[in-house]
Amino acid sequence: MSKTSVVSMSEPGWTVYRIRTESSRYHLSIYDGSSGRPIAVLRGHSGDRTIDQADSAPLVGGALLFGVDAAAWVGHPLEMGRVKTSAILGVERESNPILVRTITAAAAITVTGGSRPAGVDPGADGTDRPYRMTSADFAYPEDYLIRVERAAQHLSAAYDRRALVDDLARVPDLMQRFEVALSECLLKVNALGNRAARRH
Repeated sequence: MSKTSVVSMSEPGWTVYRIRTESSRYHLSIYDGSSGRPIAVLRGHSGDRTIDQADSAPLVGGALLFGVDAAAWVGHPLEMGRVKTSAILGVERESNPILVRTITAAAAITVTGGSRPAGVDPGADGTDRPYRMTSADFAYPEDYLIRVERAAQHLSAAYDRRALVDDLARVPDLMQRFEVALSECLLKVNALGNRAARRH
């Protein structure tokens, strides 16, 4: 029976790409398998759906993605789990280090080769199941760091939805809630930023 190790997405070995199709934008994170098997994680939006899909055997144009140069992905659909995109129109390696950190540190995924965290049971049939870590799996203060990183990811996704503000404005109650939430975010971000600045 294979074992499962939980590999943090903030560890070395990850490369992040920006993927563009006709109507969607994604980030594709690829782990090179240096501490286990290679795996890819696709995140983004397709219409009204939020995409968050991990796959250890992703396909591009019907071929295993890990063996295809990124430049050759253009013109082909990407298949990961139950997700199949339309043909890829553009691929760029994500160069913003803050964005890369936000994307790759927002979650943890499973790869073959180690053991489960203490207290995490295998499936009822005795086989290992994919396990995604949450902030509850980490001790303070890292658990709160993970919450901040996930909040940054959620805000980034909201920012990427270019029509979001216009769509919310059509429903006054939703727009009011949005403005209150933004004000609260700005207040807390500024306060935390000031605390962090005083440490330098």
